[in-house]
Amino acid sequence: MTRIVVAPGPGRSMLELRSGALAARVLEQDATGARVALVANGALLLAGDVVEVEVDVADGAWLEVVETTGTVAYGGEQRSRWDVDVRLGAGATLTWGALPFVVSDGARTHRRTRARLGEGARALLRETLVLGRAGQAGGDLWSELAAHDAVGPLQVEDLDLSRPARALPGVVSGGSGAAPLTVVDTVLALGWRPTPLAGPSDPWVTYLELERPGAMLRWLGRELHQDTVGDRCLAAWAAELAQPRGDASPTPEPVPLRTTHTKEFA
Repeated sequence: MTRIVVAPGPGRSMLELRSGALAARVLEQDATGARVALVANGALLLAGDVVEVEVDVADGAWLEVVETTGTVAYGGEQRSRWDVDVRLGAGATLTWGALPFVVSDGARTHRRTRARLGEGARALLRETLVLGRAGQAGGDLWSELAAHDAVGPLQVEDLDLSRPARALPGVVSGGSGAAPLTVVDTVLALGWRPTPLAGPSDPWVTYLELERPGAMLRWLGRELHQDTVGDRCLAAWAAELAQPRGDASPTPEPVPLRTTHTKEFA
């Protein structure tokens, strides 16, 4: 298991790093937090592999997790897993802009993220799922997310992107006669209400305001290189997250990409 623990300290934050399938390397550090890179210790993600990452950010601390490369889930008879467990203390912040997670032909993989937020904690998470390498249709993928705070659920989602589910209408269909969509890029803000991203209308973008403080932007497409909205959204919301609490920045007039307000998203 890979484990990252950060807490404020006198002059420099206190870090506990433990390496597993992924090695944790410090990139930057100050009195209240750190930027930590995750580096694969070997080929990932082979059939049967289980990657476990545990993140613990203490009260008032901050952490940015940086992935140095994307991940490819390779084909095989056994399932592989990628499990992330996050705990944020009161007033803590986490930014994790994950790089693409590619599911190659023959792969059967399960990706799970669980997050528990303390009072006033905020998190910014990105997940980019790619079905197949170049010229492939991609294997089976199941992706779960469950984020809670002391009050209750903030966001709960279970995506079945296995091959049988993808064959159903309305899952990743590109429309009548069109090639199926192969990229699901999600940027999720938890614990605060970010400014909606301004830009031209895009039929493959959905913006959701959650019932409690938080929002999600999702882009669907056929080619990863066509995705520019995910990078822009992550950068804009990361800049908001980095502002000292109570600072107010000018709020731009957002141009709706495609907006949905939800009372419950599960």
